[in-house]
Amino acid sequence: MRFILWGDPGRTQALEFGDGKVMLGNTRALDAINWAAMREVVGEARIKELFSNADLIATVDWTAVAGMNDVWEGLLELIPAREGGKRRPYLFIDLADLSKRNEEDVLRALELIQKFNSRYKVVLGLNRREASQLTHVLGLTLDSPPEKSDLVEIVTCLGRHSVFGV
Repeated sequence: MRFILWGDPGRTQALEFGDGKVMLGNTRALDAINWAAMREVVGEARIKELFSNADLIATVDWTAVAGMNDVWEGLLELIPAREGGKRRPYLFIDLADLSKRNEEDVLRALELIQKFNSRYKVVLGLNRREASQLTHVLGLTLDSPPEKSDLVEIVTCLGRHSVFGV
């Protein structure tokens, strides 16, 4: 397993109580994460090697990393599509709490995620709240409001949307 860091980490202190938790985040350092910084620190040749030969790649906490769409755009330009049955590694993506980003950013992220399907087997990690937020952003219709809908209905509805197609 290899971790590639090209910026300082954000830090969160979690205070947990019997009836919930409070998250105190300091994510200012994450503002420096973007495609230009990644290219400068890691280098395009190394990025291409790593993202082409890995079995699993993960990008996490998209919400906190304002430059992640920029990173994804750079990767899509650098990493060619895999055609003709070539092995596609897994790409795990964790968007996190979508309420912290505007709908335009979320829709752009979903467009980019869809483009990754020609390069990777994309796994989108969502909890119930995030899945409900996506149905709202995508304008999908459920039998009940997302917070009251059955999780199977939410996932089925999202699965039928073109952004999640292979």
